[in-house]
Amino acid sequence: MKRASWGILALLVGAAALVLPALADGGPHGNFTATTDACAGCHRPHQARAANLLTVSGSSRDLCLSCHGSAGLGADTNVEDGVFMERDGITESPAQGRLNAPLRGGGFVNALMDTDFNGTLESQPVTSTHTIDSSPGIAWGGGSEGFGTPVTLECTNCHDPHGNGTFRMLRPIPLESDQEAGVTLADEDPKVYTIAQDQYWNEFYRSGLELSRWCATCHDRYFGSSRRNPQPDQHYMYIHTTNNTFVNCLSCHVAHGTSARMTTDQTQFSASVPWPDGSTTPNGDARSSLLRLDNRGVCQQCHFGNRTSGAR
Repeated sequence: MKRASWGILALLVGAAALVLPALADGGPHGNFTATTDACAGCHRPHQARAANLLTVSGSSRDLCLSCHGSAGLGADTNVEDGVFMERDGITESPAQGRLNAPLRGGGFVNALMDTDFNGTLESQPVTSTHTIDSSPGIAWGGGSEGFGTPVTLECTNCHDPHGNGTFRMLRPIPLESDQEAGVTLADEDPKVYTIAQDQYWNEFYRSGLELSRWCATCHDRYFGSSRRNPQPDQHYMYIHTTNNTFVNCLSCHVAHGTSARMTTDQTQFSASVPWPDGSTTPNGDARSSLLRLDNRGVCQQCHFGNRTSGAR
């Protein structure tokens, strides 16, 4: 009987090891044990304030910002202002970023960037962002036809709040994506949330090509290289290269939001570029499209800069 009991216990322990993920995600996002305390960070079984038993009223975005917002104390990443802070009471070793340094993804309200490439960081209101408030938008290049696909985005469209051991907890298939096969991005070790220098330009990501593949789960037809040879697509016939390790989506764009301006030149060409469907609003600075530098500074850096990318 004793031998049988030990056998059953071994099976139960083995089963628990199979169902409990061993993830390296921070805070309440993963690293769950059999008696985890993490659930209580976001959920209440009987006194919830929002759907899905969330502790904060409003949308899932409001819950995320209660830790990751400018007034949050539960995470070092202040995604509203795009700044890394020491405020969660945990000292990571090695450090996951430089104190008061810009986050790699920019910000949703303000962004600490050097968009005019003069060597000085400035915190300025963002001019364009990925939406996270469930307002309707368009994923340009999404789908197999037309200009794009309609989307309503919150933080959890892209990030898995329960953790999944991927880079930035990105979902292999973002919610509202039309993909059947996902892109699983290996996490970085150690995690680094801030830019390496004080300029967003030349801030390379270890898995830039795979990140471009991931971006293409929503912006399908933006992935590829057909600047010389046309694609059979009336809307996106010629596109800039995005499918190699030297030039990819994050070579030019940030993920969350930018403070880049589009009206600093006398000509103001960049401020009035039509959108893929031909519409001309929003325009001005709001036409910044998550770019890392003012106007078309990202073009200048490759094509007339140090030429390290091989552009010509």
